[in-house]
Amino acid sequence: MELRGAGPVSADVVRDLLADPTVAVTMRRLVTDPVTGHLLDYGRRVYQVPQRLREYVVARDRVCRFPGCRRAAARSQIDHAQAWNDGGDTSPANLGALCLRHHQLKTHAGWTITDSRPDGSCTWTSPHGRTYDHQPPPI
Repeated sequence: MELRGAGPVSADVVRDLLADPTVAVTMRRLVTDPVTGHLLDYGRRVYQVPQRLREYVVARDRVCRFPGCRRAAARSQIDHAQAWNDGGDTSPANLGALCLRHHQLKTHAGWTITDSRPDGSCTWTSPHGRTYDHQPPPI
């Protein structure tokens, strides 16, 4: 834990601050890459995908997430599985690489992602109600 302006604080100090009704406390959850320390989960604070998070999603997905598509994720768009306007957040669990064609199918042609997971896997539902599972290729 870190107290703005004071640096790191112990869990005991945080508990005391939370228990004091005269102190206004705001806590934020920060999800970071365990190797690089870069922030990965921006929640609802930002719509546009920051570059480091984009790099993470491209490395994770490697290809477009539409079933059977093999277009490189590096040449794809980063899509919010649950639209930002519908409450979707900017996090690895809600983001994935989609080539332009499949991004358009999702946006305008009735294809939906019904389950998007942090590992890049997801379930698609076609306009006719058929479901397709997608697993990112192994690294």
